[in-house]
Amino acid sequence: MAQWRELDEDLITSEVCMDCGRCCKTTWIQPRWNKHDNHEDSDKLPYLQAMFGKSSRSYVEERGDKVAVVNWCSNLRPDLSCGIYKNRPGMCVAYNCFKAANGQKQLPEYWNHIKPLVERVHGVSPYKRRDEETTSESSDDNNMGSIRTDAQEDGG
Repeated sequence: MAQWRELDEDLITSEVCMDCGRCCKTTWIQPRWNKHDNHEDSDKLPYLQAMFGKSSRSYVEERGDKVAVVNWCSNLRPDLSCGIYKNRPGMCVAYNCFKAANGQKQLPEYWNHIKPLVERVHGVSPYKRRDEETTSESSDDNNMGSIRTDAQEDGG
């Protein structure tokens, strides 16, 4: 496994957020098969498709032996801008996908979208310079991230 390279949290600015909007969704990834005490193993996919599959703001997808439920914020516009940006909840204001990634030592879920966006907006690599990287483990109890299990690795 490659050594973690910290992302520069200061690069997640309002301009980047308003051009991205990818964190304004939640992805729940779980095992597809569920063992019940009172009957045989059951496939969660049909159940989750019935619960979430007909909504225009959510969908369910197979991911091998896992199933993902993806829900988009009801305030996210089709162009991925926020309909309540100036009055958004505090959790939204505080969230920084690079901070979450650094805390988890895992790239953000939409890395392939965020990386070139940061490079275009700021004209620099999204990684901290080697001399700026911290050597200690993150102990920030206010880390506003969520675990993403489907992020893509990128060597760049």
